[in-house]
Amino acid sequence: MAEFMLYLGILLNLLYLGLAITAIIYLIKIYKLLSEKNH
Repeated sequence: MAEFMLYLGILLNLLYLGLAITAIIYLIKIYKLLSEKNH
């Protein structure tokens, strides 16, 4: 059972990492679009 919890924890960490990277990429894209419109 402990192995399952460890596996679940790693899976959740990978999921959160993926979401964080996706959010950062979208923020960079939006920032670039806004800076292009301003100039």
